[in-house]
Amino acid sequence: MDSLCNTLASIPAPDDALYFQTHTNSYLQEDSICAVPDGTIMMWDNDSSGDICISRAIWLMESAFSQSDRDVMQKLHTYVRDVSDLLVIGKILIKQATPYCSPASNGSTAKYLRSSELMTWSKWTSSYGKKGVFTPVVVDGHTWFSLSLVEIHIWVHQPGKSTIDLNCLDDGYACGTIYPTVGLDDIDNTFCCGFGLIKEFTLCRLRAANVDQALLDRVENWSPPTSFMSLDVFRRALVDSAWATSYQQYRDWHVKQRRSSNATPRCSQRSQTHASCGVGNTPSNQPRGQGD
Repeated sequence: MDSLCNTLASIPAPDDALYFQTHTNSYLQEDSICAVPDGTIMMWDNDSSGDICISRAIWLMESAFSQSDRDVMQKLHTYVRDVSDLLVIGKILIKQATPYCSPASNGSTAKYLRSSELMTWSKWTSSYGKKGVFTPVVVDGHTWFSLSLVEIHIWVHQPGKSTIDLNCLDDGYACGTIYPTVGLDDIDNTFCCGFGLIKEFTLCRLRAANVDQALLDRVENWSPPTSFMSLDVFRRALVDSAWATSYQQYRDWHVKQRRSSNATPRCSQRSQTHASCGVGNTPSNQPRGQGD
């Protein structure tokens, strides 16, 4: 997000006329949609009276695991339909090498982890390998996260069309890979095209605000960067995301295991009480098996 912020900040528009904000996991509300995109660029400018500042979502990003890609595409279609000023939309698609599976309930890893205190984030990440290089996340002998492919897909608004066409896979669309190979040239070019659209939209809004011609000239002379994508930034983000995802999976599993073990004595006590009263019932909430 730093690169986005720096590029947007370089557009020579005064803050009292127009400005941009970038957000991650921020609430988005339009007339017919309420959502929390993974990444958002908002433009803020004044209405025709100059008294009310209006926010416009102009760039939206989502991330998806391959298992949830269909749901994410439905979200993108909803954004395109309901967000009127959208210029760029995209997704980061993450394909795992193998679906995540929790430690086997009766295995040595599960027994050891159940008997141990919940690891802190700093303890968990002490198993980091070489910084900026992705490897499967293996902690205490169990693979908590692995990847086979990471792709970026970007669509931009095309001249003469009312909305972005998510079914189009040629003009106005680009796909790139971050892992296992790196291929970001097409994405880089499309990002630059997206900033060109932001420039034109900025000029449109400034003209509507009747700003000085000198300001319009400065924005006209501004050019988006010819190269935007930073490989090191994406690699670092990939590694950080993998470890954050794996820690969340470990934490959720550990909490469930603790809840299950804490519930077991109470179940046994109820069973004994029922037996002494001659009811003969047995509790139905037995500890969960493998995969919890």
